Amino acid sequence: MATVNLLEWLPFILTWGLSFDLYLLMQIVVLRRFRGGWLLAALPPLPVMIAVVVLTVHAYRADSNLWPIYLILVSIPAAGYLPDPVFRGTPHPEQSLNSVALMRVFIGSLRTCLKRRRFRSG
Repeated sequence: MATVNLLEWLPFILTWGLSFDLYLLMQIVVLRRFRGGWLLAALPPLPVMIAVVVLTVHAYRADSNLWPIYLILVSIPAAGYLPDPVFRGTPHPEQSLNSVALMRVFIGSLRTCLKRRRFRSG
């Protein structure tokens, strides 16, 4: 097997691969900082991204010219789904994340979106 020169990959990592880099960094930080329900809430993108990485490696080995397309396009919503530990901080350990809390967050974000849409169209 040929050796990999990381300097050859640097342009890709710093340009098209930046969305995946951001997702990977956020996922690692979230897995290390969060516990309990917050950790469980941050896990859904992980199996999806593992499948995308496997698909990307398979496409690269098959010499596909669009091999990074899934990695680029799926990393953006996966990173957006994760809680932002840098700006929002770590939740207090005694805060529990249950279905009622999730529903309140969902309803609050839905109301905000509807208010913004009403303001723009009016």
